[in-house]
Amino acid sequence: VTPEHFDFAFLRFHSGHFGTDALERLAARAQGPQAPTIAQRANQARRANNPYDLTRSAPVLSTLTPAMLARNITVVQPKDAVLPDQFLQKDWKSMPRPFALPPCLRLDAKCEAIMTDLDGDGQPEILLFNLPIGGGWAFKSNSDNDWVLAGTLTNGLCAGVREALRAGRFETESPQFRDLVVDGQRMRLTTECTPKPEAASSPGIPAQPSH
Repeated sequence: VTPEHFDFAFLRFHSGHFGTDALERLAARAQGPQAPTIAQRANQARRANNPYDLTRSAPVLSTLTPAMLARNITVVQPKDAVLPDQFLQKDWKSMPRPFALPPCLRLDAKCEAIMTDLDGDGQPEILLFNLPIGGGWAFKSNSDNDWVLAGTLTNGLCAGVREALRAGRFETESPQFRDLVVDGQRMRLTTECTPKPEAASSPGIPAQPSH
């Protein structure tokens, strides 16, 4: 795993003292492949107060080339899919509201991508999910073969969602509630995370952190 794709946030926030001890060792690394980059990112994670700090610390780039975007975005489903050239070649930073886009389209940041047909027209949309943590965005190709932001995805932080997406355990279905149309604008009901039953553990044996 390259330093850019390693989940330093997991060590900092989700693995107890085992993770923080590992970060200390990585931050002190002075030898080996990509040691300076590893130490830099480990130190960023050590200083972060929450996972979002790691996203906000991504440097702003004056230019994002198609090659940079391809490196920033990893397609996780389907496993053999690649992002369309038109998507990678689009000048996303020239959009009217670039701040509404995921960081990987405007900063030196990372995203995971899933390509799946959300609207049933036979053409896959591109779903981007911020790394190491954060929300999701959906993009659609219009009749001019130009990719546009279709909207945002909720509940990306619910327990087990990101792991299930990476494994391909998802499907599409009609909304549970209809939209409310007010003066031509659609209002949609956003639901909360569905509670998961707690996993039972043997008495006296603490649950081990997993990733």
